[in-house]
Amino acid sequence: MQDGPLYNPNVQPRPKDLDACVMQSAVPMVIADAALNDMPLVVINDAFCDMTGHAREDMIGQNCRILQPPQGMDTIRTRMRKFLDDDTRLQADFILPNCRKDGSRFLNLLYLSKLTFPGRSPLFLGSQFDITTQTTAQLAHFSETLQEDVAKMNSALTAEGWSFVPPFIALDQSLARIAHYELTDG
Repeated sequence: MQDGPLYNPNVQPRPKDLDACVMQSAVPMVIADAALNDMPLVVINDAFCDMTGHAREDMIGQNCRILQPPQGMDTIRTRMRKFLDDDTRLQADFILPNCRKDGSRFLNLLYLSKLTFPGRSPLFLGSQFDITTQTTAQLAHFSETLQEDVAKMNSALTAEGWSFVPPFIALDQSLARIAHYELTDG
């Protein structure tokens, strides 16, 4: 998967098993590459496509902000930009409204983790969860599945010299934030 228009041979390639780990996950996941202009998505799994209604070929090469509604995102965008620009922060979570391809909105619990390699711009692992109508049990299952998938990724990454702080989900904190958030907030 490391060829085509989004592959830059002058940049340290992605870890060889990373794409497969993301693609095999049941949790919606994407990889964005900060070494490329506008940090496009370079890996998108089926679970992400199912959640958003977008086909992989529609999203590869796009920045994830294509999912954001046109208005009401300034505060969240500022928080996200601060995270992306801060070399000391390796992970963050956000609750943000997103739009599916059909225009319907959903609340996205987004976890971002930076994957770093010396001398290379980071990759960003994004894992998403539609919290619009989910139960506590579904969120707990999401958390467990994500942790299992991330453990596999961590092995692949560290074996090739990459650094990765897995998105350990503080389930209680996430649930408290979700309980006080409405789809119209933001």
